[in-house]
Amino acid sequence: MSTESLTTLEFDRVLALIALEAKSIPGKETVARRRPLRTVKECDAAQADLGEMVRYYHTEGLLPLAGLDEVAPLFNRETVLDIDESWHVVRAARATQAMREALLRGDGFTRLSAIAEGIPDLGDVLTKTNKYFTREGKLREEASAELRAIRTRVQAKRATIQRTLSDIMNRNADAIQEPLIVMRGDRYCIPVRSDHRNAVTGILHERSGSGASFFIEPMGAIELNNDLADLLIQEREEIARIMRFVSQTLFDHHEQIIDATRVAGELDALQACAIFYDITRATRPSFSTERELHIVEGRHPLLDERLASQRHDAFGEEPGPRKVVPLTIDLTGERTALVVSGPNAGGKTVSLKTAGLLVAMGMSGLPVAAAEGTVLPMVDALHVLIGDDQSVLEHLSTFSAYLTRLKRILARATSKSLVLLDELGSGTDPEEGAAIAASVIEHPWTLARDRGREDHRAPGLHHRRRPGASRRALRRDRSPPGRTAEQDVRDRRATGRGPVTAQGPRVRAENDAGQDRGAGEGAHPAGDLLPRRAGPPARRRDPAALERDQGAARPRQGGPRIAQRE
Repeated sequence: MSTESLTTLEFDRVLALIALEAKSIPGKETVARRRPLRTVKECDAAQADLGEMVRYYHTEGLLPLAGLDEVAPLFNRETVLDIDESWHVVRAARATQAMREALLRGDGFTRLSAIAEGIPDLGDVLTKTNKYFTREGKLREEASAELRAIRTRVQAKRATIQRTLSDIMNRNADAIQEPLIVMRGDRYCIPVRSDHRNAVTGILHERSGSGASFFIEPMGAIELNNDLADLLIQEREEIARIMRFVSQTLFDHHEQIIDATRVAGELDALQACAIFYDITRATRPSFSTERELHIVEGRHPLLDERLASQRHDAFGEEPGPRKVVPLTIDLTGERTALVVSGPNAGGKTVSLKTAGLLVAMGMSGLPVAAAEGTVLPMVDALHVLIGDDQSVLEHLSTFSAYLTRLKRILARATSKSLVLLDELGSGTDPEEGAAIAASVIEHPWTLARDRGREDHRAPGLHHRRRPGASRRALRRDRSPPGRTAEQDVRDRRATGRGPVTAQGPRVRAENDAGQDRGAGEGAHPAGDLLPRRAGPPARRRDPAALERDQGAARPRQGGPRIAQRE
């Protein structure tokens, strides 16, 4: 699927809403990577996985995701993991094993169990590393016998230093500012009054902010502090040795750990879709290979009032009182084109986007906010032409840019494509724009919309109100009974009654001299947009009358215009 088309449909914004329900970074990233699948089998499987996760969510609750996080960047370097980084990896590995056990232990969730089996068993890795960490991620004193012995000696040495300093403060009570033992530069000191500084001999480390006290390390505590510093160095060295072992153990199994977090992220993303499914009261669609599109009460996720809080969190949108009107569309292999007409701000563009977005979401295995009975077509591409694409650098006006994009879509689209065209035929002379629209609509795979201005109806087109319908349906006028389309076209050419042919309107661009520019440099983008047919030879006309007609057809200054062929 074209990324440009998905962006136009705001598919990425919908993914952002779903990603809010994911509990981990791998889950959010997996949601963001969702794209339409290619086959019916893949789409059905993705929707079946979602349906089973919805059932699991309703019966068993949330998956045990605490601690799951992205770990791949930590393995993309050649340095030893420190304590926090190692704990980060171990905690993520624990989360994957908890999810694996929860899904394999449950009954009746065969699809989820099959996904969980893709999580490697990390029992051996966790057995080797769990003993080194506390619940808070700190290194245990029992991590090694040497570390435990060092820390025992550290505690004893600290107690000896504190007793020594307390004795010194008791003997020099008049010189002590407060009976406190403080640390300055990893050395134990006592606060001595500035006017009694010489009462306690030792090393002065610092003066208080007020200047009333000096922090002095007494001579009797210097060697004790030196012994403590030596023990702390030994402790750091032992911790570094342990972390090298833990880090090497994790690196030896890094591929399994990364695979485990990836699969766990997929399950987190699936759970996020299940939560989104529940909020929007979505249903599971079926898929058709017969070009059938049947949306029952579809809702656009970016407008649905049930997602107001999610939109506020994701985009800062303030909730409002608006209610969404559900949309129902029905197209079949025999009726493959639909024109939506109506007044301005009537919801026509939203209808186009909703149809395309729900198809893309369904094919991506995402929840489809529609009622039961929704059928989505399996399409090979989404071609979307919505919005202005004027280019000053390419010297294209709004209408010229529109025709350029339309031409590109017509060249790429197939009978299995879904084509969404907004404001088809607008931006130029109403009669000529309607002729272009009529030609495009003749393609049976096009879902389009027209501005539908009743006072400028295209030749060969008219509005007809269906019984009970609230809008006008624009349909193609058929040839009278007993006459073929070719005969009708020949009559139109001979009498000059209109530009519509059996394949579409005949369009050409004229320059200031009234001559056809053709396909050379400076040709109008619509030059070969529509098929042409060789017609009967033009009648010879009086030169004076021809000059008058050419002068009347000469376009206004500022660019070429579309004109009918004589």
